[in-house]
Amino acid sequence: MQKIDNKTVEGDGFVITVPDIHHVRYRQGAIVAEMEIEGGSDGSEIDWLIYTTTLKSANEMHSDFVYKHQQEIIDRISEALTLLAMPHRIA
Repeated sequence: MQKIDNKTVEGDGFVITVPDIHHVRYRQGAIVAEMEIEGGSDGSEIDWLIYTTTLKSANEMHSDFVYKHQQEIIDRISEALTLLAMPHRIA
């Protein structure tokens, strides 16, 4: 994976973006999935929570793909957030 800018990471055949402070978006060709994230702070550094139960396809036609590959998608998102210097925990 390669960091493209402060919100985008590109991998082999997929792109992960953080469009805002509440979502992370995974795109693989025509397949788009989103998951909710939330930033919290211990007073010194923001620690992001990834809500894996909120992972869903943006298009109902691709729901089966997202379900079958959900762990791979979550792992890729986690790696992308690390590249974007967004410390996180999976909730």
